[in-house]
Amino acid sequence: MSQHQLTNPESSGPLPGDEADGGNQSSGAGPRRFSVGKLVLAIVILGMLVAVGYGWNTRRIVNKRLADLERELALEAAVDPSTGGPEHPMDPVIEFAEESLARFQERVMDYTATMIKQELIETELFPRTTMSTWVRNPRKQEDGTKIPLSVYIRFEEPPVQRGREVIWVDGENEGKIIAHEAGLLGFKRLSLLPTGVLAMVGNRYPITEMGIERLLEKMIARGKRDRQYGNCEVQFSRDVLLGELRGVRIVITHPQKSQDHGFFRAEIELETSNFAYLRYSAYDWPVEVGQPAPLLEEYIYQDVKLNPGLVDSAFDPDNPEYNYP
Repeated sequence: MSQHQLTNPESSGPLPGDEADGGNQSSGAGPRRFSVGKLVLAIVILGMLVAVGYGWNTRRIVNKRLADLERELALEAAVDPSTGGPEHPMDPVIEFAEESLARFQERVMDYTATMIKQELIETELFPRTTMSTWVRNPRKQEDGTKIPLSVYIRFEEPPVQRGREVIWVDGENEGKIIAHEAGLLGFKRLSLLPTGVLAMVGNRYPITEMGIERLLEKMIARGKRDRQYGNCEVQFSRDVLLGELRGVRIVITHPQKSQDHGFFRAEIELETSNFAYLRYSAYDWPVEVGQPAPLLEEYIYQDVKLNPGLVDSAFDPDNPEYNYP
């Protein structure tokens, strides 16, 4: 590796190693070069400053996102559960989402799926992430015992994340995620708070907000919040082609930008027979009329298999089928 030498015009005299250039440096004023040690020290200090700056900015982004999430949850809790009053374009959407949620809760104990997500965080649109997911829904058994929401995730794409594994079981492991990174970084088992900085980096939502059931609940809450305002257009199409499946497609648009609404357009697609496919995408208002609407968030559950009979070992990091250290 070549070594770049920094000069100082106020220095004088030869430096050690100048003899390799013929030993004919003048004893008068001449360039002075930093030693390799000083150069390395400067690089280390610069790296530390960059790391501190990055860490501070990351924490700021995560804290802001968590504050936004708290506001979203507060708005969700404050929504009037009734749908009385004048007819609104959101009424059929709310009715459909409530019927779908009730059917899902009645029929589905657990499921496996391929989940694909892409999210805008601050001003950065992160690459698409593909994950194999195992989810066991929370429920009360006949003997009175409760099964908590349980999640196992294995990352498939992008390649830099392939092999990362994450497990979270509500109320277990002190409420923490048990995870390990991919590749050479996967030598250590990590125990992370779901809303901690490390767990939230690159995520709009913590793992506690994950799953088809939670996504349907959010659709209902956001629909009822929308119902309080105008500026809303809805396209509701049944029996449309969704890839190789058929189902419902809903497009919700807020033509005028407003603080009352969190998005310009939302698209919802659901295969209604077996929940084999669910897609939710939200877009921001275009910067100028005629320009594409920027993506805010997209979540896709595909190849969904209902009730495979997931047991406790599916959410145990010591499962020999997993690659936890």
